[in-house]
This record gives sequence, structure tokens and C-alpha cells, in this order.
Amino acid sequence: LAILGGIIAIIALRINYNRTKKFEESVGNQTQELHLNTQQKIHDRFNSALEQLSSDKDYVVIGALHTLNEIVNNLDDKEEYKYYVETIYSIFSGFIRSELRLSSSINYSRTEVYNIALDIIFSVECFKKFPKNFQHLDLSRLTLDNKEIYNTNFSNSIMPKIIEDIQFINCTLNDSTFGNIENLAQNNREELEIYFHR
Repeated sequence: LAILGGIIAIIALRINYNRTKKFEESVGNQTQELHLNTQQKIHDRFNSALEQLSSDKDYVVIGALHTLNEIVNNLDDKEEYKYYVETIYSIFSGFIRSELRLSSSINYSRTEVYNIALDIIFSVECFKKFPKNFQHLDLSRLTLDNKEIYNTNFSNSIMPKIIEDIQFINCTLNDSTFGNIENLAQNNREELEIYFHR
């Protein structure tokens, strides 16, 4: 009888172990499925935002810019983060360069869209490390305010007429045109006079 009780106990332990193992596998599968679903949602939002950037409706483009910004700010996975940060940075940078190139016909009715794109590219912490090539741009109708602008080459660009509380850090401003240098903070004005011709 004791042997039979021991055998039943061993069988019960084995059954319990198998149930626990299956439960852990199920939880692992659900976690993996949840991760894949999250990745797919990010991918779908990303692709949708890319399509919306080419819209002629400002509110659609602004929504796309904010969606891309949200994706960058809410990523947890390090590999996804690296991919999306670099890709989205390139999208913002390319968007600004293509829309505001001096030699192109600029749609000045989209000033709000351009201001939002510039605000995001200069405000998102992870974008600060990337060198920005904003040479030969017409930024004259835009606004730059309350920012630290890092690693940006503005050479030969027409700078915004409204520049308030801006610090240019590691920036190049050779032959840039400033419409209203009086709005620059005194320390920036002294630094800028070294870098460009008025």
C-alpha cells in the first residue's frame, strides 16, 4: 500500500510538472505573440505615416509627423529602436531638405507643417546626436524658438526671421543669411559673427 501511494504521488508530481511546463510554454507563446502583434502595429503605423507624408492636406501630414514622433518616443526593443530612430530621423531630415531647398519652389502655405517637422527634429533627444545637413534651405518664414540646436550645418541657408532663445551647439552657419539678428541672444550673436558674413 505504501508503494502504491508512492507511485501515485510520483505520477501526480509528473502530471503537475507537465501542466506547469505546458502553462509556461503557453505564457511564453502568448508573450511572443503579443510582441509580434506590437511589432506589426508599429510597422503598420509607420507605413501609414509614410504614405500620409505625401498628402496635400496639411492636417494629414501633421498627423503623420506626430505618429512618427510617437513611434520613436515609445519604442522598447533595442533593435527596433535603433532601426526606427535612424529611419525616422532620415525621413524627417529628407522631408525638410526636399520641401525647403532654395532651388525648389517652396509651398509657403505649409509653414505650420515645416515648423512642426523642424520642432520635432530639434526636440527629440535621440535625434540630437545625428549631424543635420540643412545647407541651402529657405527657412525664412519659419520660427525657431526655445531650443538647443545640435550638429547642424546651415551654410548658405536663409535663416528664420524669428529666432528666440536658441543656442547653436556645434553648428555651421557659413554664409547664412539672418533677417533679424537682433532677436538672437547676446552670446549667440557673438558666436555667430565668427561663423558667417552679415
